[in-house]
Amino acid sequence: MVNLKMPGPEEIALKVGELKAKLSGLQVSGLKTLRPKMPELKKPTLTPKMRKALTICGIAVAVLIVAVVGWTLFHAVEQQHEVRVLGDAIASSEADLAGLDGEASALIGSVGKAPSIKESDAYMAKFEDLANRGVATTARHLQAIEGIAVPETHEGVREAYLQALDHLNRAYTLWSASATAYDLRRYAEAEKQIGEADREWQAYETAINTYSREIILSQEKREGS
Repeated sequence: MVNLKMPGPEEIALKVGELKAKLSGLQVSGLKTLRPKMPELKKPTLTPKMRKALTICGIAVAVLIVAVVGWTLFHAVEQQHEVRVLGDAIASSEADLAGLDGEASALIGSVGKAPSIKESDAYMAKFEDLANRGVATTARHLQAIEGIAVPETHEGVREAYLQALDHLNRAYTLWSASATAYDLRRYAEAEKQIGEADREWQAYETAINTYSREIILSQEKREGS
């Protein structure tokens, strides 16, 4: 049988006294020695090789930043130049076409209601000359504008204007063919060529409207970028 006898009050008081005596004998300095010693943090010293390496890295980063900024500025300037070149080419084309359009309107308005054969022949000769100049003019501007590099924001503008020039070139070509057929007294063929030319003129006007819309879209793209 295990003895479960509880200690008496005197025995408990004796044990407590012994514990106090042991605790009072401990020194605070002894407790301090139990704390781990933290290492001192020292500033690392740079060797000449390390300084040289850091200097080279700094120069490389600076050169890279300058290169990126320089390329960005160059690219922006180049795009502005391309847009100006396209604008000048289209402006030159529009000036030439406006002159031809004025001549065509004046020539068409000069035809009387019942011209004589001589008057008709003279009219068709002028008409053929105008048509041939129109073919040459539109072909020249088509080639010039096709060779112009443009930024993505203006690709739609260039393509729409090229489409318009292409239709106008066909219209003038059909006018010229009509005049040639008239000279050969192939009147039915001449009339047919005139009808096809009218359709190309309508397609030209539609393409010009598309070109105008593309200009607005290109401006919106530039403002959004």
